[in-house]
Amino acid sequence: MPVLLKALKNETSPDVKSKTLYLTSSLIRNSESTTEQFLKEDGLTYVKEYIKNGTLADSKKAIFLIDSLIRDGNSNIAGEWKRIGGVKAVIQSLAAAPDVDFVEKVV
Repeated sequence: MPVLLKALKNETSPDVKSKTLYLTSSLIRNSESTTEQFLKEDGLTYVKEYIKNGTLADSKKAIFLIDSLIRDGNSNIAGEWKRIGGVKAVIQSLAAAPDVDFVEKVV
């Protein structure tokens, strides 16, 4: 997990970053142990930065990941996401989004 999160933060290739997020998402979904490791390694902060600095397509993937984690019932994620400014990052990303349908779905 640390290697993936480091790549998500430091990689300059948008394609590699997108694939890294996809791999991270695949690993932590429906796996309590990898979700715990993701949280321990401050993964939410990496995802927040990905949303702030990525394309709309990147933001969609990252928002879907966070939504899935919250819906899986981990109450710590929702509180931590709010605490680190993740909600603000999503709102800022949506404000710049030309895809009105996507904005409505997220809101």
